[in-house]
Amino acid sequence: MTNSIKYLLSVLILTIFFLIGCKEKEEVLSPSTTNHQVTLKADRDTLTSMMPTTTIMFSLPVDSYIIMNITNDRKQQVTILIDQLMPAGYHSVQFNASEMASGVYYYNLMGAAVGSEEVQVPPLHLLASRKMVLIK
Repeated sequence: MTNSIKYLLSVLILTIFFLIGCKEKEEVLSPSTTNHQVTLKADRDTLTSMMPTTTIMFSLPVDSYIIMNITNDRKQQVTILIDQLMPAGYHSVQFNASEMASGVYYYNLMGAAVGSEEVQVPPLHLLASRKMVLIK
């Protein structure tokens, strides 16, 4: 086997391992404020220049004040997708990464349950965080 074929095979194997490693299982986390579960999942965790959008889906067990943001691998906030009070149930938000640089990013869901009598924003807790990769 020539060196170029060995090199191509090793690149192919590393690429497969990288893509398999980026596929995280759907996480189900329990927020400390309730006995119910919060789910967070994107339809695609690997984005490319040809397909830079994904839909992030999540569910809330109770009415909650939610912030969903995107951070880079240095934990610096890149953008905020949601910052509002949301009812219990299933929700989704579109994310377009066409203006962002290649790299590893995280989508984070922070929130706190709110009662109907509360007017102010309660202290938020990290409910779930998932990794996505942008390759351009």
